[in-house]
Amino acid sequence: MKNFFTVTLALLALQSLAAQNSVPPEMGTFPYSAKDGNFPRPAPLREIDTPTVVKASDFGAIPNDGKCDRAALQKAIDTLKKRGNVKLLLEKGTYDIIDFGNTDRNSQALIIEGAENFVLDGNGAKILMHKPLNKFINARHCKNTIIRNIILDNSVRPASFGKVINTGKDSMNYVDVEIFDGYPTPDEEIFTSTAKSSFCYFLDENNPPRHAPGTYGNYSVGKVQHLDGKKYRIYISNRGDKQMAKTKVGMLWRNSARNGNNAVSIYAAENLTCENITINSSNAGAFTGVSCLNLNFLGCRIEPAQGEVFSTNADGFHMANNRNGVWMEKCYVKGVGDDTMNTYKVGVFLHERVDNRTFKVGIKVRKNEPPRKVSPDMFDDGDDIVLFTGGDGKIIFRAKVAKFDKKAGAITFDRDVPEIPLGFDKMKSTTIYNVSRGKGTVILDCVFEDNFRYGVFLKTSNVLIENCKFIAQSAEAIAAFNEAGWPEGFLAENVTIRNTLFKDCGFYGSYEESPKAATIVFACEHQKQPPAQRKNIWLENNTIEGWNKAALRIIYADNVTLKNNTIGEASPRSPNKENPVVIVK
Repeated sequence: MKNFFTVTLALLALQSLAAQNSVPPEMGTFPYSAKDGNFPRPAPLREIDTPTVVKASDFGAIPNDGKCDRAALQKAIDTLKKRGNVKLLLEKGTYDIIDFGNTDRNSQALIIEGAENFVLDGNGAKILMHKPLNKFINARHCKNTIIRNIILDNSVRPASFGKVINTGKDSMNYVDVEIFDGYPTPDEEIFTSTAKSSFCYFLDENNPPRHAPGTYGNYSVGKVQHLDGKKYRIYISNRGDKQMAKTKVGMLWRNSARNGNNAVSIYAAENLTCENITINSSNAGAFTGVSCLNLNFLGCRIEPAQGEVFSTNADGFHMANNRNGVWMEKCYVKGVGDDTMNTYKVGVFLHERVDNRTFKVGIKVRKNEPPRKVSPDMFDDGDDIVLFTGGDGKIIFRAKVAKFDKKAGAITFDRDVPEIPLGFDKMKSTTIYNVSRGKGTVILDCVFEDNFRYGVFLKTSNVLIENCKFIAQSAEAIAAFNEAGWPEGFLAENVTIRNTLFKDCGFYGSYEESPKAATIVFACEHQKQPPAQRKNIWLENNTIEGWNKAALRIIYADNVTLKNNTIGEASPRSPNKENPVVIVK
């Protein structure tokens, strides 16, 4: 074992940042520490005084009767959500969500709109969805709300599952698979026409749901041919011979019907806590939070149901543009089909200059469509922003928001802006990021294992990760990839990682081909120029075992401290076994 004792590195980037407008931490002092109670954001909401307790059965929601409980549960929520200091209590058992009335496949089972001082306590009950492309809970504009003690699952898996029995090529590459009992077949409507996307990937037959080493993610299903019985030929439209050569007979095969409806969606909430919620399956991700303040996840579990292999088809926790960072504590995540935890800010384009300080901002997804206005809660007066060009990775300007005209989609800064490239080209035009958003993420005592892609996809600042375990993430355990080319970012500053185990991470195809891959990486993924977007990084008392390519890689960062970290042996797959720590100045 190699023990790296206290090393402090002042890594000066080749480009300097204008720091006079840098936003200070919301709370706490870097480096953060749970032991010392030094956190970068307020403590989570853990309890609400609820002297009034009302049973869901009073509204006709009866568990285990096989009838649809959606309308009764919704009526109970609507009746109680604004009464104040009240708990809606479910009984143990299974509540069925069968009928959505006239709503379509994108609807949600339960809507919690505008709740305040409200507790929804599932009491260990299961909510069973019978339409797997819909979401379970949509909580919007809630304040001081707790949702707890609920199990969420689908009666039909939003994924097919089987075993590879043959590989080959005619008009395109294909795999022949045999579907296991109890799973939908890949020619069913859920995959062919109902879901927004259908893709597959391969699992390790000896350690499911672990990704099969060396294989890639998101193999697009071109077409499906029924052979006989439960055997199907799956044509892959986006992978060439080299990538398909990684697939082998005997591997497990999973085909996801992904519809974008996360199990629990939370928008514009303040002091909302999800506690002891277990999510066994979802057509998309498990939890998503957008534009929230003090959003918390305590003791939540994302894991396959008993006898199952995988859980969600997308991210475990997808946190976008929140007003501050989320608090995750004692959460467990296994078998998700994308990033375990992704936290970031949304970048938008400056496309028209109004005057020296005012610009029109917008989003353009397709070339021939008019620009879309940004969300009205994207900016607040006084927010710190950076302007960034994607092609060269340069921060070109820092300022504060003086005014945001929501109706006109125009933003005014507190000082004159020099000439900058305008438009909607992600590499050539100017992207604006609100770097006041998302600050103050806390991840404590969490376990992430056997998930596809990143453990924590980190594109925010003022972060504490402490006493966690990252085991067999197929890509980087922690990836602070900051770039404008992908519309998620920005800045990884004031990041503390303590007392955490990283083991056997980084082994799927794209990871092994990346020149910047490592168990923990702070870098700009594609730009050649050093963007100097990373500073104040503190790693202390961590253990990294079974690393592939590198245990730690930091490219162009300021003020990095490595203290008492233990680096174990490399993975047998690693081409580099002698230099686990790579620092590029």
